[in-house]
Amino acid sequence: MEKLRNEQLELFRLKVRMTIEQWAEKMKVIVAENKAMGMELEGIKKMKESEKSVWAAEKEALNKAIKLEAGGLINRIYQASYLGEL
Repeated sequence: MEKLRNEQLELFRLKVRMTIEQWAEKMKVIVAENKAMGMELEGIKKMKESEKSVWAAEKEALNKAIKLEAGGLINRIYQASYLGEL
């Protein structure tokens, strides 16, 4: 039996996975930059936990990007159901 796939859901998953991977790579760069400037590992850990750090701002941006994608998916599903395409 063929497994049914929802193209919109698959596209959403792809976009969110890409967004998270890009965020992870950006965090690696931030850690590498701080290490290169001489910051100790403990300082980097404190930066990660601080609410006013670059790390927190990037995490908030990640959350907003995921919410934006989720909202787009919900809108596409709503439009498809309204137009009777579901």
